[in-house]
Amino acid sequence: MKAIPVHLNLAALALVVAACDTFSGNDLESKTEPVNQIIDHYMLANFATLIDLSVYGEQFSSGAELKVTSPPSHGRLFSIGDGIVKYQPAVDLEEDTDFFVVTARHGTDFLGTLSINLRIERSTSTFPCEFIPLPDRATIEGAGSVSISVLDNDYLCGVDEGDLSVSIRSQPARGSATVEGQSIRYTVDQRIMAGDSLIYEVKTPDGRSRLGWVTLTDQVVEILKTPDSYTRGELVFVDENTGFYTGATAIYRTQDGGTTWSRVTREYEIIEFLDIQFINPQEGMALFTPCTYGLWTKEFNVWMDCGAFMLKTVDGGANWDYEIVSTPSADPTDPNYVADVNFGSSVFFTSSTRGFVGGTHWTDEPPQFRQTIITTSDGGTTWSKVFTDGVQKPGELKVRFANAQVGYAHVIGNPSQDTLLITEDGGVNWKPFITSEEIAAIAATSNGLYASLATSTYHGSPSSLFNFQGSNSSGKELMRVSYKISQIAFSPSGAFGLAGGSTAQQGLGLYQSTDGGKTWTRADVGFIFGSGTESERETNMRSITIPSENVAYILFGKKIIKYTNK
Repeated sequence: MKAIPVHLNLAALALVVAACDTFSGNDLESKTEPVNQIIDHYMLANFATLIDLSVYGEQFSSGAELKVTSPPSHGRLFSIGDGIVKYQPAVDLEEDTDFFVVTARHGTDFLGTLSINLRIERSTSTFPCEFIPLPDRATIEGAGSVSISVLDNDYLCGVDEGDLSVSIRSQPARGSATVEGQSIRYTVDQRIMAGDSLIYEVKTPDGRSRLGWVTLTDQVVEILKTPDSYTRGELVFVDENTGFYTGATAIYRTQDGGTTWSRVTREYEIIEFLDIQFINPQEGMALFTPCTYGLWTKEFNVWMDCGAFMLKTVDGGANWDYEIVSTPSADPTDPNYVADVNFGSSVFFTSSTRGFVGGTHWTDEPPQFRQTIITTSDGGTTWSKVFTDGVQKPGELKVRFANAQVGYAHVIGNPSQDTLLITEDGGVNWKPFITSEEIAAIAATSNGLYASLATSTYHGSPSSLFNFQGSNSSGKELMRVSYKISQIAFSPSGAFGLAGGSTAQQGLGLYQSTDGGKTWTRADVGFIFGSGTESERETNMRSITIPSENVAYILFGKKIIKYTNK
């Protein structure tokens, strides 16, 4: 099996190195002369890299006290023993440089300084003529073993591949590794859903050596690109190959699992897509507003909301027609405020004819801005209100149903309190169910409601995943993580589920359930980078869609992550 180059799994690395942190080891004879070296280290953009400090002198082996006296600006350092450090970029780096300094001491004796210039390149075509191992990934199909041709994807210049020798530098934690010629055979000891990794060493006949690593998993992760550069799109897949993406000006369709996309609606000059849903492979709905921030009207001298509209397809996305969901509205008492950006902010149909839209509505009686749920029983031709509750200048409202009778509405009421509504009569009546400082995400299945409750509105705050049964608001805490779980999704059967979020420094975090949400295990996706500013990277996970028991798609910034459950 040929390994696939991807990012290194952070779970295998335990110690984060910040400024003035220390690597410590065993005693080291300090009779050698101090050294001061400046090293150029080449690496590929958006990949982590291993650096063996000991090759630059025994002063930098694990026996010395190694201290980072000047940390890198764009990434983090991890110590993984034996004088080896790993540099992990914390942001998307297309082509850049970074720099850090390590000093070595033995007791009070100064042994030397290493200044590492990281040369981050888009491709190996700009590398110097050298041999540089690149990261590998291998997938285990259940219990067993896999052979990894670790040199196949490495950058080899100025060396004959046949002259290189491969050895194991660090054994994996959940299996064992042996060398077979120039390949490595990994044998699993236990299921490695949480991931495993190993470090290998490549040597030339003249004694030069470089380190590489392999990440092992029983899932397959493939990183794809969205069809445009829009960062607020929505994604839904109706089967393992067919999916739809709402871009900046149009809806796109893929029929090959996200590899290629084609536009299936006309391009709109000004539009904001809000939500998209398919109730079966043929019938789908996309909610949109014709403007992002509202329109100024001279007649009333106020800002006007643009209203909400729905595109609808009944032929698998080949053709789309639109329905009017709401007409424009404005608040004459507040000329500087638009009611959210539209009337509706989410759409959910329980059948071809019965559907719901949740969002913000303006009225001429206080409070002017009210969270509202409207419904249709004729496929979207006509709409009527079934719930209206007032909070001043609210955010959005998401509606989701577990079945035709039981549904939930996530009301973002104000900056310090969110409310979850429940209906048990098909959406005729709604009542408060849960109130929390922040309800970050919800998903409904036949096994109940799953909700992420965060401790604060800050994106990087911890959160807990709860399961609620029926109308009992006393939920069971299933897990607690150090970041906000911003998305939860399940397969059509409810057996396969994913829950995750993102942080500026740690990238994508993901947990998986294969027993209908009863238990959750960290899913190994390696380190997948966010994009944009720090706050934008914390909101990069836009959606999760799971069309089958085997495949899930995650919209993460401008990336689509295809995740295969093995």
